[in-house]
Amino acid sequence: MLNSSSVNKKYEIKMLLLGVMSTLLGLYSLPYIFVSKSSLIPLKGTLNFAKTYITTVEDRKGNKSRKSELIFSLKEYNKVYSIGENIGTDYRDDNHEKIAQKLNQASLVTVWIKKSEINSSEPEVFQIDGPDDLIILSIAEVKNTKRFIITFSLIFGLVCIKVFFWMRFPEKMRSIFLSKN
Repeated sequence: MLNSSSVNKKYEIKMLLLGVMSTLLGLYSLPYIFVSKSSLIPLKGTLNFAKTYITTVEDRKGNKSRKSELIFSLKEYNKVYSIGENIGTDYRDDNHEKIAQKLNQASLVTVWIKKSEINSSEPEVFQIDGPDDLIILSIAEVKNTKRFIITFSLIFGLVCIKVFFWMRFPEKMRSIFLSKN
């Protein structure tokens, strides 16, 4: 039979692992927020195709939601560009539809990607411009979609690590955080 001490140790270790993994994910993704236009390169060309897809995704627990994905390519480059996001229970994603419509109407398209992904067949898209530098998708919009997830991951990870230390060393933590100077 398990005693409460071994059960607590099990949860402590899980909390620490969860905290470390979440914090590392946040730190790994952190440079994404600080991408500037000077670190991107433009790829100009004519649109080959632009299509939106909505698929149903299911997690391990059986919860279903929908994912919207805009996929397009330029005739001059052997690359496929993809922008995706979870749209919950909606059946449409008006944002991706508008972007696809603008892409199909544009005679010339400029896609901004990281310089380090120039040789990738599926580089991450940071901005899309149409003719006359008309911005179809801005770098700010792209960064804002990731900003919440990265911030949440960092805060959640640090809180989990703090809970681990609180569970493992309760007296020390009380003296550190609850001491009156």
